[in-house]
Amino acid sequence: MPGRTVASWIIEVVGWSGTVLVLLAFLLLQIRRYGPGSGAYLGMNFFGGLFIGLNSYFNNALPSVALNFAWVGIAVYGLVMSLRRGRTRQLASREAGDSINQERQ
Repeated sequence: MPGRTVASWIIEVVGWSGTVLVLLAFLLLQIRRYGPGSGAYLGMNFFGGLFIGLNSYFNNALPSVALNFAWVGIAVYGLVMSLRRGRTRQLASREAGDSINQERQ
């Protein structure tokens, strides 16, 4: 398209990249390559939503901006909860190992 600026092309590529990430994350979830709490799945949703949201903002598509930034917020929540669960499991595992070691002594 003649008359488009480099910035508009960058925004377009960012938007399409976000779309690919969100769709790929959904596909990988459906074929059970990732679980809904996996860091890769949540990260793809985070960056996909962020990229689509930025594209929507620069194209003045405000409902899409709201949707995608909510998507990003949900992905952040999932990442935080996933990290907390991982730390809780690590602590429980260490405590179980400590109690086994104490019983052996």
